[in-house]
Amino acid sequence: MPIYRNRHIFLQLNEYEIQRGKKLGVTISYNNHRLFVGNIPKNRERHELYEEFAKHAPGLVEVIIYSSPDDKKKNRGFCFLEYESHKAASLAKRRLSSGRFKVWGCEIIVDWADPQEEPDEDTMSKVKVLYVRNLTQLTTEEMLKERYEEFGKVERVKKIKDYAFVHFEERDEAVKAMDALQGKDLGGASMEISLAKPPSDKKKKEEVLRNREKRLMQMLAQRG
Repeated sequence: MPIYRNRHIFLQLNEYEIQRGKKLGVTISYNNHRLFVGNIPKNRERHELYEEFAKHAPGLVEVIIYSSPDDKKKNRGFCFLEYESHKAASLAKRRLSSGRFKVWGCEIIVDWADPQEEPDEDTMSKVKVLYVRNLTQLTTEEMLKERYEEFGKVERVKKIKDYAFVHFEERDEAVKAMDALQGKDLGGASMEISLAKPPSDKKKKEEVLRNREKRLMQMLAQRG
């Protein structure tokens, strides 16, 4: 079965009749970098989980947790591990799923995270914010603003660990900066730049998380 990444091609070719009674079957390929890990202790914080999982497989970039609706000081009993590549995530999945690995005495459940829904092209065509990765500790918000303002008015810059969001006043200027600075050095590292995805709808995100919780409970029940 052919695999296409382009959504428009998928819509055009899926179920397309190539001969009488014969239709194409098309699937979308997802280069997944993210794992779902369930049955973690609810009292553990992000930095503790990062330190623990980073010991067992290379390439861990970020740990994503969500607070319990009932107690904001606790996580929901699961987290997502974001890796630098699909290859790194695959290796981590094999190691963590071996059955020999426990997190603070808990037998974890490891699975691929559900593919994230991508914004449509119309939505992305309005984005004026750049997502800049691979930044060093030496790189400051002031340095970023100074560098990016060479291409247009920058409304604000927000740096978080090794990445940042650069908000432009005009989209054309954001795209121009992205094209010109892609791979350029800042603070001792080459910048990786893309258009930032708009934040997802909160109600939709909550629904996704609740569905994940249900699936986790089902998987735990199957274990007996």
